[in-house]
Amino acid sequence: MSRLNKNEKILLAILGVVIVGYLYYTFLLNPVLNKISIANDNISNYKSEIVSLTTKEAETKNLQKQYDAMKLKYDQVIKSYPKYQKDPQIAYDIKALAAKYSITLSSVNFSEPNKVEDKTSGNKTDNTAKSNVYGLYNVAVNITSAGTFINMKDFIKALEGEQRSTEIVTTSLIAGENSVNASLTANYYFITDSNNKEKDSYSFNKGSYGKTDLFK
Repeated sequence: MSRLNKNEKILLAILGVVIVGYLYYTFLLNPVLNKISIANDNISNYKSEIVSLTTKEAETKNLQKQYDAMKLKYDQVIKSYPKYQKDPQIAYDIKALAAKYSITLSSVNFSEPNKVEDKTSGNKTDNTAKSNVYGLYNVAVNITSAGTFINMKDFIKALEGEQRSTEIVTTSLIAGENSVNASLTANYYFITDSNNKEKDSYSFNKGSYGKTDLFK
């Protein structure tokens, strides 16, 4: 076998380096690079998911705030326009206000509930009228009482200022010896569902309803 000259040795050395480099890249470096690339892709996907979740979380918080605000308004409306006429509650509230303003009650009379007609209902179609199952009603309460003029004025003002929607429709004041006798009619509003046959109920064994004398 002839000895290799200098150039051939250099070529063999270069070839050996190339082969070693190729093997190193193919079996060691390339798999590592692929894993790094996959890891970077996963990190990018995780970042996108985090951004998406963060956005959804912010949207959820915003929706929760909107829901809380709407629920607060709904609760206020329900208190202003309860689902039933709640006569015992009305009587109890009148008694409490009368006591607060030193008003003596002589009589508290409840009329039959009256549906509040919509003036625009004549322009509605039959289908619209049928779908509108909720109706606005009022119950007229006639109150006869006595007290000083200032206290009576504050009492009437307090009746209209209650959280429940209340309207004083008539007021008659007659001067007495030491007080003013008043006869007034207040409309208390409520809503009802014509499809709901459930009736309002009260437990007179709980709370103060029905236990206090309205006229003492």
